[in-house]
Amino acid sequence: MFFEAQVITQELKRGNDNLDKQGHVYLYPESTIGMSNLTSTQTMTYLPYQSDDEGENTFKKKLAANASDIQSYFSINPQGQLVLATLETTSVRSFTKTEGDVFGNNSVDITNVATEVTIDYKSMISQYATPMSFYLELGMVTRNPEFLASLVDLVKFKTNIQLTVLNTTTIDTTTQVEKTTKHVRERKKVKVRGEEIMRTTSSDKTTTTTTTTTKKVVTPTVKVTSVDTWICSQKITYSKIPGTAVEDDYTIPTTSESEKKLGTDTTKEESVSWITREDTTVHTSSTRDTYDSGIASEYTDNTDGFIALLDTEYKIPNSKEKRTAGAYLKTDAELFFQLLSQNPETQGMELVMRYIMQKYDNTRDYGAGDFSFNMFNPGTFSTITGIYGSSIEDKFWYALKSMGYSNEAIAGAMGNVYCESGFRPTALNSSSGAYGLAQWLGGRRTNLQNYASSKGKTEDDEDCQIEFLIAELTGTGDAASYATRRTAGGKGANYHTYNDWANATDEKKAAVAYCWFYETPSTADTKTDDILKTEKKRSDQATRYYELYKNRGTGGTTGASDDKSVRCYYTAANGRKFTILDQTKIASWDGCCNRAACAIIASGYSDETPTQLINTRNSYGGEYYGVISGNNYWNKYGLQVTKIDKDLNIANYTEELRTQLVSGGYAMIWINHNNSTYYGKSGTKWTSLYHWVAIIDYKYEGGVEKMAVADWRGITWVGVDEFTTHGIRHMIFVNEK
Repeated sequence: MFFEAQVITQELKRGNDNLDKQGHVYLYPESTIGMSNLTSTQTMTYLPYQSDDEGENTFKKKLAANASDIQSYFSINPQGQLVLATLETTSVRSFTKTEGDVFGNNSVDITNVATEVTIDYKSMISQYATPMSFYLELGMVTRNPEFLASLVDLVKFKTNIQLTVLNTTTIDTTTQVEKTTKHVRERKKVKVRGEEIMRTTSSDKTTTTTTTTTKKVVTPTVKVTSVDTWICSQKITYSKIPGTAVEDDYTIPTTSESEKKLGTDTTKEESVSWITREDTTVHTSSTRDTYDSGIASEYTDNTDGFIALLDTEYKIPNSKEKRTAGAYLKTDAELFFQLLSQNPETQGMELVMRYIMQKYDNTRDYGAGDFSFNMFNPGTFSTITGIYGSSIEDKFWYALKSMGYSNEAIAGAMGNVYCESGFRPTALNSSSGAYGLAQWLGGRRTNLQNYASSKGKTEDDEDCQIEFLIAELTGTGDAASYATRRTAGGKGANYHTYNDWANATDEKKAAVAYCWFYETPSTADTKTDDILKTEKKRSDQATRYYELYKNRGTGGTTGASDDKSVRCYYTAANGRKFTILDQTKIASWDGCCNRAACAIIASGYSDETPTQLINTRNSYGGEYYGVISGNNYWNKYGLQVTKIDKDLNIANYTEELRTQLVSGGYAMIWINHNNSTYYGKSGTKWTSLYHWVAIIDYKYEGGVEKMAVADWRGITWVGVDEFTTHGIRHMIFVNEK
């Protein structure tokens, strides 16, 4: 029963009830986006991965045949991964017509190329799975099989996880027009009224060939779109973002033949011809349709069903007595929590069970703390859902930060990567062939290439390299099936393990540990002078990165103010001190939140007093919604406006804003919900009409990305997606010059 319940929560449903190892995880096609009350009959069609039976229709056979309908199917490979396909369709249409002809010659050639894509979907839903060991550990404490059987029934009844295939579609169209003219000059004898004479004729015929090549590449990705488990429920809505066509026109020079002339002997029959060509005209158009980052509903707490089982009396084995499981759990709660924490498969359940016990029995503290169902956000699972940052170093830092590693451990790794490649994804050792950020060599480089290919990319893609490196570190993520986890390396005095690195409390020690367990630069077992120099170089770089990045994403501090026009002072993680002006307490500024937002950002780059900040802002007048034309105002502070989105209903801004904040920039946002009350995703009432806010800091905390919103009320830390409840009207980015 325990195994069956585990399967229910983590295996894909494949459409045939007779198949073993099927769960209540359903895969739906892109066409179902926006539909409600989906049924299992609307899922994608499953095909066996491969078979010895040549007559059986398998995914591998369709893939080899480059079948045009390959993207209607999915499979599961022997490693248990979801298998989909990228489909590239190339259509070449050529139309040739010669001047004077009634009909032209039309030809169409269509080819398909299908490429296998493997997806570690289990990592995407790992927090929703209920492993077998959870029931075993619960059984050790509750000592009641009937209670466990009821729990298994609850899990089986209350599990429905929906994954949806979202396609990124790129269409590149090239139209090429070629014009050639055949010139013919002819002199021949003809009879005119019975008399033979020589006549010279000329003809020019232009042939136009229009060739249109359209390449369409559809690349699938998979997202969690609905979760309904015995712990919680949530829906995530994704919207298609149509691509904007990028067009270009140019010409290709051609070479024509020289004109030919008839000979000077006018009595001789003769014919000459030559070809002239116009420059070929080319028109290109490229569009890329994608999906937004998704808008998630609030979580629904479903734990009441489990709590009801705790108060149900079940027969005790080998006894006529009945007893509730809750009584045992109250008595041995700490033992149960300890069992959960010591097992890697159930560590994620510890906080959930502490919350459940706190909810069940509020007479004591079970250590639930500020439990949040945000721990079930797909973005916090053991797979990387997005690589972001303004530089490769930024991307590396935030990727490892999102995996839960300490600043010291990450800095230690970065010191090594810098010494290996200088953070250049195309770094190549010409003598050994080692390549990329981590100088992958031999089979490891081949595995990197295969992983990048599975995503429709090449090995020089920096995001793929970071994902692959993390798979080698953790054994999890999209690249896990391609990478071999590295857990220990070196020998003797140079021996170190993954845990030595991950648990290091000093960045220099982390750098040394990472060097040996991951890079394994030598087979020596003693620390020679050369080895000590190598370790020092890497540890020195680790310290440099530690100092550079240690305050990234940690948030700043808030200080009180005695000035009535200043709500507070805020020192950001980057060391900048901002004056948080309260425009409601400034004469004639009551409705000037746009000016206050500008002045708040500027204050971080000025020693001006609040009065001076106000006067400086006033001296530039009331420019449209705080957007300073010509950047005259921002120039004073060494800042500049780098992006303006105005008069738009920006609903899908999160990714763009995240990138801006992660890179150290600032933003101003105007929120306006049809001139009515605006509540953010956090439940904060921001305005009853319209309001400008300044965003001046970012941090990653408890698996959630947060931003510091500054306005008349002070500093409010909320999620980066705070304003997705109604969308936003204007967004402005401000950066240092």
